[in-house]
Amino acid sequence: MITLSSEVISEVLRAKITDALSALGFLIQDYGVEVVVSGRPDLADYQWNGALALAKQLQKSPQEIAVQVVEFLQKDTDFSEVSSAGPGFVNLRLSESVVMRAAEQLAESDRLLAPLAQKKKKIAVDYGGPNVAKPLHVGHMRSAVIGNSLIRLMQLLGHEVLGDVHQGDWGTQMGMVIIGIQREQPDLPYFDELFAGEYPTESPVTLEDLGRIYPFESGLAKTDPEAKAAALKATLELQQGRRGYLALWGQFAKISLADAKRQYERLGIIFDYWHGESYYNDMIPGIVKDLLDRRIAKQDNGATIIPVGEDSPPLILLKSDGAYLYATTDIATIVDRTKNGFDESHYVVDKRQGLHFEQVFDAGRQAGYVPEDQVLTFHGFGTLNGEDGKPFKSRDGGVMRLEELIDTLLAAAKETMQRAGVAKDYSEEEQQEIAEKVAVAALKFGDLSSDKKSDYKFDPARFASFEGKTGPSILYTIVRLRAVLRKAGVAGAWVGSNLAESERALLLVLLATPKVLAEVAVTLTPHTVADHLFSVAQAANRFYEQCRIMQAAGDEQVRWIAVTELTERVLVQLANGVLGMPVPSRM
Repeated sequence: MITLSSEVISEVLRAKITDALSALGFLIQDYGVEVVVSGRPDLADYQWNGALALAKQLQKSPQEIAVQVVEFLQKDTDFSEVSSAGPGFVNLRLSESVVMRAAEQLAESDRLLAPLAQKKKKIAVDYGGPNVAKPLHVGHMRSAVIGNSLIRLMQLLGHEVLGDVHQGDWGTQMGMVIIGIQREQPDLPYFDELFAGEYPTESPVTLEDLGRIYPFESGLAKTDPEAKAAALKATLELQQGRRGYLALWGQFAKISLADAKRQYERLGIIFDYWHGESYYNDMIPGIVKDLLDRRIAKQDNGATIIPVGEDSPPLILLKSDGAYLYATTDIATIVDRTKNGFDESHYVVDKRQGLHFEQVFDAGRQAGYVPEDQVLTFHGFGTLNGEDGKPFKSRDGGVMRLEELIDTLLAAAKETMQRAGVAKDYSEEEQQEIAEKVAVAALKFGDLSSDKKSDYKFDPARFASFEGKTGPSILYTIVRLRAVLRKAGVAGAWVGSNLAESERALLLVLLATPKVLAEVAVTLTPHTVADHLFSVAQAANRFYEQCRIMQAAGDEQVRWIAVTELTERVLVQLANGVLGMPVPSRM
């Protein structure tokens, strides 16, 4: 009998076809057997469609091969029906006892039979990337949501995975903010190079001030050479350790970080490391000296560069004034992670940064900072667009802030809940809590259901809907299953026979979960999980409508409760455990 103790069901079926071909003398070298889910569930559960390819090589009729394979497999009691169709297709229908036993084994696994990594690795996921003095925007949402789902997936596979926000806190914008504060408050002690006392413990600026100062100074630097030079000079002096600038930077960096944490927590995302670029500052002089000494880096018109690739521009480590760039801290990050025993680093960044990371990875390997077996992977993501197909804008036409994006979904969620009568009899406090979870689930599923590399259109009303392929519709499915289980009040068991049509269809979709997770373990594509999650929810809703648990009796009711328990757990582990969608206990 089929067992899923170590293999997914499609792999077991593949082995059965392989054995049949071998016994019949049809198996040839380098031929790969593949068994797929049937596109006609009314005819079969799975199909083997390889007879046509074999026939060409064996110079036999595909129908002849298929018929002999069918005759061989009809002796196998794991199948209730084996037949051939068309130009050599072999249809496989599992026996009910096999379906139930496989479902029971899936239910017994606390990991949904996800493939456990043969070697446990220490993995860093570099994502989020907020910038000090700049508000978080929609790009930060994509990076955070995708990165967090990758972490959850890799953890499910058994790896030690740590998330690093990699905050931008050491670039030219720091100099711009320093100069901007000095322009408005020139008498602050931070700007007096002779000041030797203690600096104030409170920040001289608020988050709102930063939101005003940085855009002004950034715009000014584009038109005023003196303003640009002043900002660059302040940046360099900060990086070189000027005492007053470091103290002032510490103040406004602190309030920026607090705001970033607050917004990420609204998304249910907590980072293990809050390392900014400044974290690597003390490492950089030694790294640059090492690269120059070994002639991996060289001087070019006053700047320090590393030639990378034949067709790529050089990677700039230091500007001609000695200031550091993103590349400098990115290489220092690689050195630090190698030192701390990381086997892999995954970077979740806008796809337009692909060349930058290609250069950084090349430079790291040239320098020997990256061991041969260490994996560096760039996960470039696409743009979140509006209905016009252009980057999503705020009401005033600027780049939409993350907080405004979440609030937009929250408003849409509340409107959808009111229209659908969801949670209408609950307290205002619980309604607000549910609406927040619905909004975040809508946001995350809306984002993760698209291939991370693709641009997609952001539609708040559609994403917040309780109908169709949306996060809220999946939450509603989970909640209604939980309500049935609470009402039943007893545990299920895998007993009885004569599976209902929708029950059997649901179990087969659930049994595809290990294969999906095995695929995603290789591809690291959250949208594949989202697609399967929606398929499970669709099958669950058909089962819910057609198999009235509380009206059933005996073995049928007990088994249906077991099916409901398994379905609820699969949905929650995929939705919350992998995609990070919050799930309310009721609606």
